[in-house]
Amino acid sequence: MALHLNFFHEIRQQEKQRARDPRKLVGLAAAVVALIMVGYYLSRSNTVSSLNQEMARMQGEWRDLEPKQKKAKSDAVELERERKRNAAITTGVEGRFYWAPLLEQVAALVPPTVQVRSLAGDYAPPGSVDKPAVDVRISGLAAGNNARAAADAFRTRLRDGLEGRYPGLTVNFDANSLEETGDTVTHEGQTLHVARFRIRLSFNPPPLADTADASQKP
Repeated sequence: MALHLNFFHEIRQQEKQRARDPRKLVGLAAAVVALIMVGYYLSRSNTVSSLNQEMARMQGEWRDLEPKQKKAKSDAVELERERKRNAAITTGVEGRFYWAPLLEQVAALVPPTVQVRSLAGDYAPPGSVDKPAVDVRISGLAAGNNARAAADAFRTRLRDGLEGRYPGLTVNFDANSLEETGDTVTHEGQTLHVARFRIRLSFNPPPLADTADASQKP
């Protein structure tokens, strides 16, 4: 009887054992992990390279923009300084007071028996003081049969003629400023007594349009 030996069975058995060898499995796993890490490293390297390029580009733009920014700040400071100058000029123009219409109105209210010897005025922009902004002092002589009454009649005439045109108007004699001089003058054939007076007008300036139009009123 012939003897048959099956060596292929042993060979296949050894191949299966080698395929299941733990060291080989660990090596394959390590190779896979290494490939993953290399791929991750390359990906991160590309990302970092892109970020570095973007940062370099932005730094270049900043170097170009920095002089413009400094100039813009300098221009802003100069523009603010110019704005303040213009605002001050505008405030001065809008807050000014026209003296000519007032003087014209006062002159029209002076009767023949009154002589204005001096007129002085002060003006403070509204809001800068707590009292009326315009203060006018009128000094002069009044003649009449009753000189003090003639001076008071002139004061009343001033008040009535200017009232309504200037807000907060007050027209009063300064303290102890109304007194007879003892002199006389001749007017239209009459001998009249003379009194010295000093009248103070105080008021707030009207709006510019009203001031400009005041001289047009009858």
